[in-house]
Amino acid sequence: MATTIVTKNSSTASAVPTAAQLVQGELAVNVADKRLYTEDNAGAIVELGTNPSTIDINSGTIDGTTIGASSASTGAFTTLTASGEITANGGIALGDNDKATFGASDDLQIYHNGSNSIITETGTGNLYLGGDNLLLTNGSLSAAYLEAITGGAVNIYHNGSTKLATTATGIDVTGSVTADGLTVSGSVAAGAVLATISNSGANGAAQLYLNNDAQNWIVNTRVDDAFSVFNATSSKTPFLINTNGDISFYEDTGTTAKLTWSAAGEDLNFADNVKATFGAGDDLQIYHDGADSYINDSGVGDLKVGGNQIQLNNAAQTKNYIYAVDGAQVELKYNNALKLATTATGIDVTGTATMDGLTVNGAGDGVKATIGKTGGTNLNIYADTNTVYLAGSPALSTAYIIDQTNNNMQFKVNAAERMRIDSSGNVNLTTANDTAGTSKFLTFGTNSFNRAGIKCTNAATYDGSLEFYTGNASNFAERMRIDSSGNLLVGTTSVISLGKQCIEFDGYSKNGLILKTTNTSMGSAYLGFVNSSGAIIGSINQLSTSTVAYNTSSDQRLKDNIADADDAGSKIDAIQVRQYDWKADGSHQDYGMIAQELQLVAPEAVSGDADSEEMMGVDYSKLVPMLIKEIQSLRNRVAQLEA
Repeated sequence: MATTIVTKNSSTASAVPTAAQLVQGELAVNVADKRLYTEDNAGAIVELGTNPSTIDINSGTIDGTTIGASSASTGAFTTLTASGEITANGGIALGDNDKATFGASDDLQIYHNGSNSIITETGTGNLYLGGDNLLLTNGSLSAAYLEAITGGAVNIYHNGSTKLATTATGIDVTGSVTADGLTVSGSVAAGAVLATISNSGANGAAQLYLNNDAQNWIVNTRVDDAFSVFNATSSKTPFLINTNGDISFYEDTGTTAKLTWSAAGEDLNFADNVKATFGAGDDLQIYHDGADSYINDSGVGDLKVGGNQIQLNNAAQTKNYIYAVDGAQVELKYNNALKLATTATGIDVTGTATMDGLTVNGAGDGVKATIGKTGGTNLNIYADTNTVYLAGSPALSTAYIIDQTNNNMQFKVNAAERMRIDSSGNVNLTTANDTAGTSKFLTFGTNSFNRAGIKCTNAATYDGSLEFYTGNASNFAERMRIDSSGNLLVGTTSVISLGKQCIEFDGYSKNGLILKTTNTSMGSAYLGFVNSSGAIIGSINQLSTSTVAYNTSSDQRLKDNIADADDAGSKIDAIQVRQYDWKADGSHQDYGMIAQELQLVAPEAVSGDADSEEMMGVDYSKLVPMLIKEIQSLRNRVAQLEA
């Protein structure tokens, strides 16, 4: 039956006609993507031509049409065999997003989506790529990405160079490994190696390099069996575990350990000036500065050391310094011997207590402190409202007394007062009102050696005299005395026949100073005068048993430019000899001189200054040479007249 063929076309890519646009047998051509469509007898749009939408290899159909074993291929197909195989000697060409599918549910799909080529398994099974030598290469097959060899290694490449290869025991990596993390786990026998990351270091050690932009850290298993973490950039080893298991932490050059844990002794050792700190503000610090050790609390709280029993010992733990027991005593020791212990009533001191001060307080009168041995002779200190007592027995009347009422101190022996320091600071070797007339001695030294003493006597003969003693046990005797009249006696205990012995400083006393010598040789000195250089410039010597000589220096060896003196007549004529009365007692003197007048003629015979308030004096002996010279001159003239 003749049929009219109607053809429609479209130049829009991927445009497909609808059933309303075609009737059965009409053709529609899409010239953009070279596709041919028609409407079948069921009113459905089907595609005809070189690109069938469905090829079923198993059933041998194209778009549902069975193709015989010997029928010619359509499009690029050369042969479709009865067993469902396609031989495509000319290749198979599929467009973008056209999929070659395999499996009843199109589980395996091969296609290109316009940007990427995709092989995907969308079912529940596995995707297998098989081959005795399997290669994953670049597009030109010139460079391998991955190579898998049956019974051998799987190699992964970078730019043609092997970087990772499987081995019989694990993997072999060429170059550095960069990873966000590394987990090595597995079950191995004791002593077996679980993982090894190595690089031949300078000492042949196994090393793990850890890098970032600034530092190069090396985990180092050394040839001396030590384990360390080494900073290759700064050449520091902050962490080390040695062959003994000791763990050390370093800083700076890495040569001095700042913190060490000793596996053998289980000790944790901090280097000098490295502090173990506690608290948010490092309030508690424990450290050693190279010389001393410190436990220091620098915060606002207290430093508390607690324990039911606390000991403070020496470094060897063989001697105890302080021992404290909860609810009981606290003990202080010296060289492990107890010296002070607290008791329920106070403290107990063993030995001598030396202190800058002692304050003993208590309520009421009575014994406040006892020093001595229990059961032996004790020193007791008492106190009442106004008086403090210090005694060797409870009898207060025999005690040394500090009397605050009268502000004096009294010292007693056998209940009798022997010395008193009164409120004015006077020291009395007797009571304040002693009238017994007994002598009081103050001595220095002991009876066995040389000693000195001062004795105040109230005896009738020497009432109130002060005696000075020197000597030793066999010859302790009085050497000097100041008697009650004020006489100073040296070497004697009484005045001699010449009268009272007195040293007067007013210059007008009728009582003189007696100088006595026991030396019987002539020329022995009574009194000598020595200048600041130590040279004798004058003396009073014994001239005979009845006379003395008053000497001033006149030795030729002391003088220069010696020559005859000039005539003294004019000077003698100038000297005014006066008579006058003394103002002090009205006594008259017939012949004498006035110091101010004589100073104008013979200044060497005058002492003092006319402008000073001190009285001037005259040494008449200085006029004797002048007089002798004048006598010699007169004798010479007389001799000439007599001739």
